Amino acid sequence: MAEPVEILINCCGEAAAFVDYVKAAVGTPLNPLGEEIEGFSLERFTLFSQNISKLLTEACVDVNADSEKVFAAVSCMRTVVTRRVSHDLLVESVKLIHDNLLSFTAENMYVQNVCCLLLEEWWSNDLPEKRIVALNIPFYLLSRFSSAVGKAEDMKRLNGIKETLKLGSTDCPSRNTLSSLVGLAATNPQSLKSADGVEFLAHVLVATPELMKSTHTALKSVIPGSRYLPKIGEIYYKAVGLAGNLSAEYTSTVLQDLAKCALYCHRTGPNKAAGDVLKVLSVLHKHKKDHQIENTLYDIYNPILWRALDLPNGHVRASAASLLLDVFPLIRPQCPVVQFDEALNVQCGKIQSLLTDNDETVRVCAVRGTAKVLDKFWEFIPAHHLMALFTTLTTEIPLDRTSTEVVVTTLQGIQLLLNNPLCHAALKKVMPVLQNHIYHPSPSVRHAMVSLLETLHQTRIMKFWDLVPAEDLLSLVEGSSSQHRTRLVSLLVPLYLPSDADLSTLIPITMDLLEKHPTLHRVLYPAMYTQVGMGPSLRLAVGLLALVRKCAEQGEVTLSEDSNPLLSSDSDRIAQVLEVVAILLHCSARDTAKNGKAAGWVTSKVVPGVPQLLERYGGDGRCCEAISVIIGSLPEQGLPPLEELCFTQYRASSKIPIKSSLAKAILRADAGDTLLSQWTREVSTRLQGILKKGVVRPGKEDGLIQVTSQSTIQVLSTLLSSNELNLLLECPESSSLYCTLLSTCDVIAGLSSSSPLRADVEEFLAGALGVAARLTPHMGGVNEMCEVADCLQRVVETTKSGNNLRALLIQNVLPACIEGFLILPHSGDLLESIYLILRQLGDSEMESQRLTMAKYLYKAGGYLGAKPNFDVNLGELFRKFLKVILSSQAINRKSLEDVVGCLLLEMGVTAQRQSVTSTKQQPWSEIPEMLVDHITEQGDPFWVLLGQCCDGSPSFKEWALPALQQGSTTREEVREFLSTI
Repeated sequence: MAEPVEILINCCGEAAAFVDYVKAAVGTPLNPLGEEIEGFSLERFTLFSQNISKLLTEACVDVNADSEKVFAAVSCMRTVVTRRVSHDLLVESVKLIHDNLLSFTAENMYVQNVCCLLLEEWWSNDLPEKRIVALNIPFYLLSRFSSAVGKAEDMKRLNGIKETLKLGSTDCPSRNTLSSLVGLAATNPQSLKSADGVEFLAHVLVATPELMKSTHTALKSVIPGSRYLPKIGEIYYKAVGLAGNLSAEYTSTVLQDLAKCALYCHRTGPNKAAGDVLKVLSVLHKHKKDHQIENTLYDIYNPILWRALDLPNGHVRASAASLLLDVFPLIRPQCPVVQFDEALNVQCGKIQSLLTDNDETVRVCAVRGTAKVLDKFWEFIPAHHLMALFTTLTTEIPLDRTSTEVVVTTLQGIQLLLNNPLCHAALKKVMPVLQNHIYHPSPSVRHAMVSLLETLHQTRIMKFWDLVPAEDLLSLVEGSSSQHRTRLVSLLVPLYLPSDADLSTLIPITMDLLEKHPTLHRVLYPAMYTQVGMGPSLRLAVGLLALVRKCAEQGEVTLSEDSNPLLSSDSDRIAQVLEVVAILLHCSARDTAKNGKAAGWVTSKVVPGVPQLLERYGGDGRCCEAISVIIGSLPEQGLPPLEELCFTQYRASSKIPIKSSLAKAILRADAGDTLLSQWTREVSTRLQGILKKGVVRPGKEDGLIQVTSQSTIQVLSTLLSSNELNLLLECPESSSLYCTLLSTCDVIAGLSSSSPLRADVEEFLAGALGVAARLTPHMGGVNEMCEVADCLQRVVETTKSGNNLRALLIQNVLPACIEGFLILPHSGDLLESIYLILRQLGDSEMESQRLTMAKYLYKAGGYLGAKPNFDVNLGELFRKFLKVILSSQAINRKSLEDVVGCLLLEMGVTAQRQSVTSTKQQPWSEIPEMLVDHITEQGDPFWVLLGQCCDGSPSFKEWALPALQQGSTTREEVREFLSTI
């Protein structure tokens, strides 16, 4: 086998061996090719270069067929680009590679990429004839970057050869022109979000007049709605410094075109673009301190801006106002002082006229821009113009009753001026003018005023309560949105829950607040906790709890000479205090659990007083609800002492009317996770106790769990009845609570049917399963609803009518199952499970559920109409149901209208029209005859009622109305009508 040196020198004659050797060498970590070739003598290197040229000449006849030879030759040449060899001898070979760079097919892209890398290295190392062999590089790299395989690395390579864009002609040898390729690159998000892309496009933008036009057109097309507006603005900004001889053309052709777009494009609507273009130009405005940029901005705007400010179109004037105020002062640098003062006076006068423009949009833009100008140039603007602009902005425009947006923008502008100490003396005199804006009917104005008060509170001008009394802010807290409430509370915390105050100060403040605002604490204190944290909250909660215990012992407590005493008999005030304690303990529960010292302190302060509170105030619904939340908010180490206590006399099912107002307040305060975790723990513990302890036997009751778990079920039922389902679903812990409630099915299945249950246990089980059934359509599915229905079916099958658990389950669970059947997708299993339940109901049970049964029969009839062979005798069930309804003593107009007529027309008639032939559906045919008997017995009034149910039927209008006008209806006429419907 020949030596490597001989293979390299005779690369053309031994092409196969040369290709194999180069591939093997390139694949090694230390490529030996460069070192070997660098060691050639001049004679050998000359022979090597001649053979490489000959090899490439032969291969370039069809580069795709001989791509491996090209790859080997190029790989060799790349290794010597940076080495000390005679590069002049390789120029002809490099030219061959350059000329064939764009001839490769997609299958040989890797070879084409290696060829381009050689040309890039030739260019960057300043080797002979580099200007000739670099012409095709941008064409290839731009095509590659715009293709599916394009990467950010390609843009980095483009940025490295950006100077090649100024070489030669702009005619592309391939099917795409260089201009179109640059346009594709300019619209590619990868180029806009990378530093290399920004630098490359800035260079391209001023490379040649042709590329300037195409690149600007492409960039302008992506401006509306783009996420990269600052990057696009940076491209235009950097191009100013790179323009050179094209500076004047770039300013007049490109930048002035952008300025016209900012002036004349739509400001609103689906095609709005003026605001986006202004954001692009604002990048140039930020660099106004640069004299070159300042000169450029003058050249851009001076020819077009002043005319736009006087046009009748309000949107154009608004855009012009935004531009003028963004580049203020628009004066050429280093101009004479007289011209400078004159131009400044003209522009200040123009701003004054914009502030009082008739168009609302113009005033909004003028106010926003004027505030920025005053903040930035307070000492620069002449005194008479300064005071005129300041007075208009702060005393006249805030009283504008024609536009809420103008007032909001004014308040935001004044808030900006508050950050400038130079403005404080003037602002202090005009701030009282703004006082009444806190009561403005528009929420946006009130929000802006709260933001201004927040900024004002951080300055030394005045405190916010000197401008707006704290009592007025308190009155706004309860009805405000969550975000607005948080900001109001952040202002009020130093007044009503100061972190450095002791309990002797905090408790009177709190009691005074509760007396003046009886319901405010439910929204105020959850928001306050986010501001002050665990320490002050626990301190106040424990202090208030001690106050209630002292009141229970002494009968009354006097807080101060000026306040009313707290009486133990005043259950409303006691409930308010306990609710504050419950809210503060609940909000801090998670933080307390993580802090062992705090958990021990809370346990020692709260647990001893709970029995006393339950004994004294357990009979009051609000107080007991608050005590339940307090218990659930205790750390785990505080529960064992309470578990040992017996609270039999406080059964939730009989003596304690539970309300859900406090639960709603906690859930709406976005603090529901801890509350739902507490509920899950209570329900789970009660269910486990029912199975484990054998509650059917008499003995000591676990009173705490009985009270709290029964309260939980009642509160959940109340929340669902008051359409507060979203409050539960938005909490991440709701899924755990739902799974625990659904496990009630297993508990009921595990109970013995031979032993009676206590009444409170039956009520708890029925309530828990009812809540689970009502949550299933939103948190479960058909399978879970079938599980609930099967549980109810087993109870109905194994018990008789009159059984208490059976009655409670029918009352709580059956309506929820039928509602789930209506909501969830069609399910034959669920239909059959509910059918088996309804079939075994007694007459009184069926009558009590007549409306829910009507809904079930309505949907089930449509389902069976589509599937007539389904094994459910729905017609027989309907006949039994109809007989119960018609024989009911409590029948009334509404029940007839909602049940009988609706079911006849929508189910019985539909089933007959669909020609149901199954023998199991034959009872449908008896329905009209049953109604005929009842109609003729009841007389015309019921017939009128039935007619109302089918109002709109052509048959009814054509036949029944004349019959009703005659005042009598015969049995045959009724039967004839029913048969023709």
